[in-house]
Amino acid sequence: MGFFEESNNNSQGASHGSPRSGNGLAIASIVIGVGSLLLLWMKLILILLSILFIIANVAGIFMAVSARRRNESEGRSSGLATIGLIVNIISLSIYSLGFVACTACTACVISWF
Repeated sequence: MGFFEESNNNSQGASHGSPRSGNGLAIASIVIGVGSLLLLWMKLILILLSILFIIANVAGIFMAVSARRRNESEGRSSGLATIGLIVNIISLSIYSLGFVACTACTACVISWF
């Protein structure tokens, strides 16, 4: 047996190299939430990008809730989906507050002229 070949001696029949099935939505939710939190600190994000990230965070929340429901119905752990849900809620809150603040500030400045 070569170095990269898998051993079939495991008693549960699961392969060592394959990722857990069913965590795709949870991982996608985490990636969206963390990615938007990281991009939050970039100073060149315009209002249009903020709207895009708000929409992405809402999609991430729906993915996390869907993954949690599916994992709970199948009796699996929903830890990754919970993390994705929390990260997306935090990111959505920050982006929403920033969007409202930027919009209010812009409206205030425009009203001066």
